[in-house]
Amino acid sequence: MFGSVDHPDDYISLLEEYSLNYKMHVDAAYGGFVYPFLVEENPLSFRNPSISSITIDAHKMLQAPYGTGIFLCRKGLIENALTKEAAYVE
Repeated sequence: MFGSVDHPDDYISLLEEYSLNYKMHVDAAYGGFVYPFLVEENPLSFRNPSISSITIDAHKMLQAPYGTGIFLCRKGLIENALTKEAAYVE
């Protein structure tokens, strides 16, 4: 109902401990438009080199029309999202 915030370093440290290849996605669907303004040291941004992509849904917090959202990814990674299964991304 109110969202939750997981610290990415909890996951990153484990993935790197086992030398796993990974991409980390931040689903900022609920609080993505608010959290960055409330937390000075935001670990869920592209300042964190381990974050690969972020989504924000404007229809939840900003009361925009359903389906209004933002998908951001690092340069060179959009090909991973442009698949037949995720046709809605285009």
